[in-house]
Amino acid sequence: LYFSGFFMAAVCIAPALWCCVFMPYHEEFMLLMSFPLRLSATMLCAGILKLCGTGVVYAGTSLHLPDADIAITDACSGINQFDAFILIAFIAVQLLHKKTLWKFLHFAFIIPAIIVGNSLRIILTVILFHIWGGCILLGTWHIVLGYVQIVFAILIFLVFGKIFSVPDRKQEGERS
Repeated sequence: LYFSGFFMAAVCIAPALWCCVFMPYHEEFMLLMSFPLRLSATMLCAGILKLCGTGVVYAGTSLHLPDADIAITDACSGINQFDAFILIAFIAVQLLHKKTLWKFLHFAFIIPAIIVGNSLRIILTVILFHIWGGCILLGTWHIVLGYVQIVFAILIFLVFGKIFSVPDRKQEGERS
């Protein structure tokens, strides 16, 4: 600020915070964000399962079904996908929108897309658990369902992108 002025200080603040605050405490920030993601996904999943007639009770980040208890842990919260999703979301936003406002609004849907994708994965896990039993909660099946969550989240994010791109197209049509 002293040597280069206010503009240069404003430009440098984000990279400085990234390098000096976020990167050294990355794991702590991820764990801090993990609990609300888990709690939101658990509540949404329990609500949808109740609407479908499944007897489910949730307490914190655990689902209590008639024949099983399922805990949504930090590893299953969607937080690990968040890091990779930021780059995918940034590229998608740049390709889909011209106006900065629509870019920011679309980018803000990263977290809801992850929560909904995770909820759909949990619901799919419960359905498959009722069909095939406890093997769904372990090993390869659990890993595959994690990849399914990523696909769900990306598709949900892209659908929101199409919704937000409608105003861009309308404005282009008005100009022509």
